[in-house]
Amino acid sequence: MPNLILCSDHTVREKADPATLHRGDAVLDVTHITRWAGCIGNRSTVIAVADAKHDVFLSLPQPRQMAYRRLDLWLDDYLGTHNDTDASASSGKG
Repeated sequence: MPNLILCSDHTVREKADPATLHRGDAVLDVTHITRWAGCIGNRSTVIAVADAKHDVFLSLPQPRQMAYRRLDLWLDDYLGTHNDTDASASSGKG
């Protein structure tokens, strides 16, 4: 079963100032996440999102937007639903 693991690109100390806490994982060590992600299965995709919080979908707007973009791309790839019409329209072909 394929799985997507989104995480922050860095860990921050739990006692960091509030601005720093919003731009990193203060719950888990991201090096552990990336190291052990393969134990979930042999079809794991790990994507580090710059400046994301522990719960990447509760991050500040820019990292949250990137997390949704990466999720969307991963789902398109997994489900095989690449939108060729959009790709050809943006490239000037089609």
